[in-house]
Amino acid sequence: MKRCVSLFLCAILLCTALCACAKPDDPAPTSTTQRSGDVTSLSPQQTGRKVVLPYTSADVLNPFKTESRLNRDLAALLFDPLYRIDETFDAVGVIAEDASFEGDTITVTLRSGLRFTSGELLTGRDVSYSFQYAKDSVWYAPRLENVYACSAEDESVRFTLLSPDVFALNCLDFPIMKFGTGEDEMPIGTGRYVMTSTNGEALLQRNETSSSFDEVELTQIALLDVKMIQNPLSILQIGELSCYLLDPTLETWQKISANMESVHLNNLVFLGFNSASERLSDEAVKRAVVSGVDQAAIADGAYNTMAQKSASPFNPAWEKLQGQELPATYDAAGASKILDGAGYTFAGPKAKLRKKDGEVLQLDLLVNSENADRVAAAKLIQSQLESLGIGVNLNKTDYESYLAILQSGSFDLYVGEVKLSANMSLSPFFGEEGAARFGIDREGSVVSAYGDLRSGNIDLSTFLKVFTQDPPFLPLCFRSAVLYYTNELSYEGSVSENDLYGNLYSWSLGAK
Repeated sequence: MKRCVSLFLCAILLCTALCACAKPDDPAPTSTTQRSGDVTSLSPQQTGRKVVLPYTSADVLNPFKTESRLNRDLAALLFDPLYRIDETFDAVGVIAEDASFEGDTITVTLRSGLRFTSGELLTGRDVSYSFQYAKDSVWYAPRLENVYACSAEDESVRFTLLSPDVFALNCLDFPIMKFGTGEDEMPIGTGRYVMTSTNGEALLQRNETSSSFDEVELTQIALLDVKMIQNPLSILQIGELSCYLLDPTLETWQKISANMESVHLNNLVFLGFNSASERLSDEAVKRAVVSGVDQAAIADGAYNTMAQKSASPFNPAWEKLQGQELPATYDAAGASKILDGAGYTFAGPKAKLRKKDGEVLQLDLLVNSENADRVAAAKLIQSQLESLGIGVNLNKTDYESYLAILQSGSFDLYVGEVKLSANMSLSPFFGEEGAARFGIDREGSVVSAYGDLRSGNIDLSTFLKVFTQDPPFLPLCFRSAVLYYTNELSYEGSVSENDLYGNLYSWSLGAK
């Protein structure tokens, strides 16, 4: 049964008291201190010069059962994964030493000599055990949809894929816990920190038993329960909290007196095409739409610069895109020439819409009215296309109706958003049950080329050429989050959405 953090953290305070009465030759109860206690919200006077991280007592810290972003980020300090995903969406080995691919299998060699905080050596059995929990968890299951099974040996594990994927290591960032502890409120891990308490206050203590592979100078980290705090940023401004990640998809972005850093999210906002639409069956119309939409204006306007424009279906921050030549799709003048050449002309100097064979060029654009940012994006698209002489009927509707229209195929264009997994899987578009499958011709050349890319038969550059020649949807932008942190906190490196505290080894507190 799921309990709140405050329940299982109480155990640590009791454990601390019992340890004080233990005989000098009693072994240190490292396995019990890993299972946590009741975190008391610390005032600035109590925390002093400590780094203070947010969590919520309304949720557990078991990485496979937690539902909150806050606790999931914090759990990454208690449990190591096979791979961590850095700010360029590159898989960096943590527990994994090396990996080899052979068809639909991946063999991962584990680092030797790793120990859990309870003292036992980490083996392949622990990885396989953790994999089963990851496959059943809300957060990790989607990225493991193509990973069918995991078999273990002492120093390696073998993953079987449903289909080959050269980027599959990016899916292996699930936490590893000790075999048999998955149902505990606090499983046993090998992370950089363990949950402990000092003077009745629970906190994170540098793990000296096992360990992580970064040299972390912060020996202790205080915790602040933000369960009852409506605006954590107000607490950050007075120094009671060191940092806070605000996701504009869930919270309102704001400027405060603190440092801010943009964090790449893998949320792709796109313009979907209905391949069965009679109006889009004319290739010239679709090409004009592709050329007539200004992604930069949408990223800066609809998303208030909290997004990155993208001509590719993959995140611009992805390290594998670096060095790739990505042709810009926006060309309003070119779009007009395409339409002129295809016979779509204005009836007179004052005409606003183009006609061909007596019919006005008009498209239906669908958007969910409950998402203000996407509505703003749709309005910009409407304005951009109408400036070319393409009429746009903007249909703003509630999500239930929006989904019903998509399923019925009664649309020409729609504005959507999907969160891609770290391996940049386009299965939301090309999978039979994909969340963005609507209007996609899965027999098209792009879908086939994507399969070749994942299996390693073609390179990324070749796939992008195929995609841009006849895009099944138009990428618009990738959204960003904001990391707020106090003026006294400094660090090196960039922040990763998938491992928010991954650069903790470089954190330091400057002079006040």
